[in-house]
Amino acid sequence: MKKKKILLLTLEFYPYAGGAGIYTADLAEGLARLDLDVVVLAPLYSEQIMFAEWDKKQNYRIIRCFNRIIKGLGLIKYTFALLKHIVKEKPNYIHSTDGISHKVGAISTFLFPLNVFITVHGSELYDFFDSKKENYKSSFLSFLLTKYFVKAKKIICVSKSTQNLLYSKFKEAEKTSNIVIYNGINLRKFIHIDKTKIEELRVQLGVKQNDLILLSVSRLDEEKGNDRVIETLPAVIKKFPSLKYLIVGDGPYKNDLIKLVDKLRLNKFVYFIGKIDSDKIMPFYSLSDIFILPSRRGSGESFGLVYVEAYFFKKPVIGTTHGGVPEVIDHETTGYTVNPNDTEEITKSLLNLLSNREKAKIMGENGYKLAIQKFNSDIMAKAVYDIYISSSSK
Repeated sequence: MKKKKILLLTLEFYPYAGGAGIYTADLAEGLARLDLDVVVLAPLYSEQIMFAEWDKKQNYRIIRCFNRIIKGLGLIKYTFALLKHIVKEKPNYIHSTDGISHKVGAISTFLFPLNVFITVHGSELYDFFDSKKENYKSSFLSFLLTKYFVKAKKIICVSKSTQNLLYSKFKEAEKTSNIVIYNGINLRKFIHIDKTKIEELRVQLGVKQNDLILLSVSRLDEEKGNDRVIETLPAVIKKFPSLKYLIVGDGPYKNDLIKLVDKLRLNKFVYFIGKIDSDKIMPFYSLSDIFILPSRRGSGESFGLVYVEAYFFKKPVIGTTHGGVPEVIDHETTGYTVNPNDTEEITKSLLNLLSNREKAKIMGENGYKLAIQKFNSDIMAKAVYDIYISSSSK
């Protein structure tokens, strides 16, 4: 029997993949393992030759056919590329996995009615369906997106928080068929790091054997809450002077964070690591004692895969009470959820974990179990696969 074919659309993909790009790659791998013919329509990069070999090694096909900068003419080029491959590949399903691909999918399927599936991460809903925007009602693209969402076979929300946001932002949400399927980490990509590599990293960073390590991994935007963590450090360092805070990532708020560190005279305690490729981040998780990211993004923080990544390395986590993060962090079992604007509460949670190492260890172990049993990409892919099959049989 001929395999059913799925065409996955994404603006983000390896090697410069954010959350949506990682989601698409892990979903593609999992679906291919379930005997689907998977094709990913992905962006081109100037360094294409550097990762062409990576593309060949995957268990699914990758077609790179458009520039990642999608503005004006770029959006039209992406749409024509999709139309071309719809005709050529003749997919049974199309699945768009990020905001820009939803727009292109909406335009393309207006011309070619197909079985459409949509993954919603959260932030795109503010862009698409915010009635406060001046051009919302008059925009032809908004009209197409509305039809696209309503006619989709299934809208996959990555958390209950995202599902609630869909209903609050999209007036036609009651007409949609939607479901919550949590993100998950790819357990085949995550490996426990050899102790020698951890020690090599420790030497490279210049941190001592008995130093206590806090870790944040994120794009450096104001809403991620790194500044609140920095503001807690003077009080925490008074009790734990060997504390070090590693900030992995880059972004527009970095200079503000550097100025804050200078102002509080914390240069010896805060390390700005910069952006690290996803396949090189694991030693940092292994080295750390606590993972912390008290994001202020609100409902836009749809899930928080970095907390699950920390779970895999048996680290207790501290995250926000907003958005989908409380669905990932089991408060007082795998870590703490805190008010991201309350530095006193953040300080208290940090001191609690640093003062009770046995409790921190148990929380880390609980998080590991949760990642394996609930938040892994094989479970995610199987749930999506079941939706494809059940929808096509109706």
